[in-house]
Amino acid sequence: MNKQITYLKLLVIGCSLSSWGLVAEVIFDIQPLPALINQIQQGGHVLYLRHAPTEPKTTDKHQQSVQGGFSVNYDDCSSQRNLSALGREVAGNIKRHLERLSIPIGSVASSPYCRAFDTAKIIFQQVIVDYDLAYSLSKDSAESKRLGKYLATAIHSAEPLDSNSVFVGHSTNLRDGLGVWPKPEGVLVVFKKHGSDLLYKGMIVPDDWQTIADPP
Repeated sequence: MNKQITYLKLLVIGCSLSSWGLVAEVIFDIQPLPALINQIQQGGHVLYLRHAPTEPKTTDKHQQSVQGGFSVNYDDCSSQRNLSALGREVAGNIKRHLERLSIPIGSVASSPYCRAFDTAKIIFQQVIVDYDLAYSLSKDSAESKRLGKYLATAIHSAEPLDSNSVFVGHSTNLRDGLGVWPKPEGVLVVFKKHGSDLLYKGMIVPDDWQTIADPP
């Protein structure tokens, strides 16, 4: 840590990033919430947002995928697990708090699943769909691994300067790619590059936002 970062290497559920050929190491530099907010207000971070809360007891209607495993019709939201009314409210609250706290946002990329894209559109409006951010859990093991590696590489390759780069997606992709499990739905996970490594700075859960004071 510049103030003595604890270089605790995060092991990826049974397999390290290095075994996937990635140069990135995930290093814990967990910050208290006020410090975390202050840091992302300065820009230069990568934010991973898990989609907002979804309808309970609903599932995606998967079809066989040529990429391996199963996928959904991305253009048919009725075949997917979608945001609940609470989820839309949570997304709207996150949008308001990001604006209230003057947190600068740069590029935003989203999974093509409706629950992720709708979350991104509510909060950020300007969104690029990236099909390689698709939900990795429904794929076979090789494709899940590829999607996890893709996300890890994308996060490590992002070059935010005065703003924060954002990826909106699913829990398992981040777990498969960087070994970080983003829970609950609507959680924001904060990373920052540190040389060739990646610092994991912490998470902001939906209920945290209302506890953060206005900037002076």
